[in-house]
Formats: sequence, C-alpha cells, structure tokens
Amino acid sequence: MPTDPFVILGIQKGASQSEILEAYKKKREYYQAHVFDEGDAGADAARMLEVLDTAYQDAMSYTHENATVAGDGEQFDAVRQAITSKDFAKAQSLLDDMYYRGGEWHYYQAIIFYEKNWLNESKKQLELAIDIDPENVLSTGCLGPGEMLEVDPAQGRLIGNDEIRDRLAAEKPYR
Repeated sequence: MPTDPFVILGIQKGASQSEILEAYKKKREYYQAHVFDEGDAGADAARMLEVLDTAYQDAMSYTHENATVAGDGEQFDAVRQAITSKDFAKAQSLLDDMYYRGGEWHYYQAIIFYEKNWLNESKKQLELAIDIDPENVLSTGCLGPGEMLEVDPAQGRLIGNDEIRDRLAAEKPYR
C-alpha cells in the first residue's frame, strides 16, 4: 500500500487545498458506502477510511508547510495580471489557492468582488485588508494617511477621498 498521501488521494503533489479536499470527500464517500459490506470488503473499507483520514491530514499539513507566505511577488503578480486582463475567474482561482490570506490577499479579493458588483463583500474585504495590514494598503496607493474610501451599494461605486471631503464640507460648512 502506498504511503504518499497524494498517491492515496489520487492527486498531484502540488495540488491546492481545495483539490485535496475535493479528492478526500470523493474517496471518503466511496469507502463510507462500503463500510457495512459483509466480510473483508467492509473491513477493508473501514481500514481505508482511517488511511484516507491520515492521508488527508498529511496532505493538508504538507501544503500548509510549503504554502506561499503573503507578499510573494510572483503569486500576487499573477493575480494582478489576471485582474488587469479582466480574467476574474483566473484571479479568483489564484487567490483561492493561496493558503496565507494577509492584507494584500484581501485587497485583491476586494477588487474582484467590486468588479463583480458585489459591493458589500468588496467593502468587507477592503476593511479586512486595512485592518490586517494598513501599511500595505497605504503603500499600494489605495489610501493615504487620513484619507477615506466609501463603498456606496445604492449607486454601485467607490467614492474617493476628495468627493467625501467635498460632500462633508458642504454639509457642515465651518465659519
């Protein structure tokens, strides 16, 4: 019997965590259906469930240990490139395959959600990006010190600092 968790799961060693989970669920469902078979077939299925559980944990640990840390330029360059070319499915797939989800990850997720016109979700992701890594969001030019950004779902747009400042100044004129 093979001991490599990726061989047991029937996937490539460089598989993403979502691919690992999908393969695990598929094989687990198969063996669970045969656990109550009579004789050796049921016993083998029960043994395979244990082997499968261990393989799943080992494969997930391996991907976690070898995961790209936030800020890996090549991965985010690929995401940036996909967003620029309006290939949001590819950009989303690249983000989904990243284990570590820091401020930059949430920033790009906000852009994808915004382009899909999912404004509330975009706002949440942008807030997370700012909370997790405010310096990174500032350095991307998204926001400067003391600047604001507003998502207006009713109008379906992002409102920048200058427009917010002008609107607030007009509402509460100072004398």
